[in-house]
Amino acid sequence: MGTLKENTQRLMEFSKNINVLYVEDDEGVCAGLCGLLNKFFKSVTEAEDGAIGLELYKKSLDSDAMSYDLV
Repeated sequence: MGTLKENTQRLMEFSKNINVLYVEDDEGVCAGLCGLLNKFFKSVTEAEDGAIGLELYKKSLDSDAMSYDLV
């Protein structure tokens, strides 16, 4: 296994390759959490509601440029 510090470092290294689509309708929550998520993940795309999030996700499926690993 490893120590907590070693496991945390491995997780941080792994997460740097993950693209996130974050859907949140509360601006304050979104701003705060997106700031935190950006420290851990390769990229974080924000969507202000489910309809917009679904549209962004569908577009990512048709695009070679960007795909989301975590929604």
